[in-house]
Amino acid sequence: MPPLKRSEWPERGELVLAAVQKVTDYGAYVTLEEYGNKEGLLHRNEISTSWVRNIRDHVREGQKLVLKVLRVDSEKKHIDLSRKRVNKRERIDKVYMFKRERKAETFLRVTAEKLQKPIEEIFEKAASPMEEAYGDVYTALEESSRHGAEVLTNTIRGNKAATSNYSSYGGGLLLYNSSAVTVAGNRIEDNWTNPSGGTGFGAGVLVWYSDAHLARNTIISNSMGITAIPFGKGVYIESTTPVTLSNNLIARNAADVYGGAVYVGRYISPASQALLVNNTIADNGGSGVVAQWYAVVTMTNNLIVTHTVGLTNTHPASSTISADTNLFWNTSDPITGTNAILQDPLLTADYHLGSGSPAIDAGLTIPWLTVDLEGNPRPQGSGYDIGAFEEVEGKVYLPLILKGY
Repeated sequence: MPPLKRSEWPERGELVLAAVQKVTDYGAYVTLEEYGNKEGLLHRNEISTSWVRNIRDHVREGQKLVLKVLRVDSEKKHIDLSRKRVNKRERIDKVYMFKRERKAETFLRVTAEKLQKPIEEIFEKAASPMEEAYGDVYTALEESSRHGAEVLTNTIRGNKAATSNYSSYGGGLLLYNSSAVTVAGNRIEDNWTNPSGGTGFGAGVLVWYSDAHLARNTIISNSMGITAIPFGKGVYIESTTPVTLSNNLIARNAADVYGGAVYVGRYISPASQALLVNNTIADNGGSGVVAQWYAVVTMTNNLIVTHTVGLTNTHPASSTISADTNLFWNTSDPITGTNAILQDPLLTADYHLGSGSPAIDAGLTIPWLTVDLEGNPRPQGSGYDIGAFEEVEGKVYLPLILKGY
């Protein structure tokens, strides 16, 4: 298994982990796993500070040793090593760091497999920046787990999760087994799960078993491609830890079959969980929000418009939808919950609320949600507006013409 990030040859004075391959009368030949199993020599004079009468009393085939690099001749492909110049503290620290590196490497390999990306690309784009910032990858992962990670104010555009006919995950962004992640203020646009075919999950964002909050993002014009089984055109959520979506615009995301602009589900218990508050979900084709199999979805102050079906619960026996004070305006709205508004929201071309919109001042008060997608304070009037945008007096928006609704 190749290392996360190594030069081709070790440096003089560096500590390396070596495996003994052959023991002779004059020393032991070892291989350095961290450097592509390059061969080195541990001379008998460098084995111990005391006299070595029988070299096999000190080293044996198959033994793992922490050694110090004395000399490197890359032209002759020769590495001289020492054991006696390594103290106990150095041995303990080296083994500890090696184990951390292997754990981090395993995580990155699993990530590469899920993303269907070459491991070299994951090392270059993920491991290198983490090592530069934190010293090593495992420390970076620990800090992310302890304090959470932030993905803020980026433009994520034109990515493909896969290019061949295989399952693909997270066209724009994949959150995988992450803790306390905040994704805010990003524009996630024109990404694909797989333009060639296969099963696709989350053309814009995929949240996989992660404690995540997606806030004030524009997730727009992402596509599943020609897929047989697409799930989550805008956002796919499979997480037993609740995932929160607030103040997001999720619009014009496409799939050839179905899939939902927001998909929440899990094939087995316990259920996948999501909280949707003050999102605008519009123009995504087949379904606005899909709860499938085992799912718990709580929805408040969302605007779900111009889909074939607004809200779908494909397995009511194992999933729960709690919807309160949302606006629906779709071809079919079989599920609307309590206090729903079923009227044309009079949206503008960029999905703001037009003059006279029934969504203005019609939402419930959400104490922790104090601004809208653009950072405008909530509320602007006598109550919270429904959807991602508050109507701000004095701003003029062009009207959006909804054909067939």
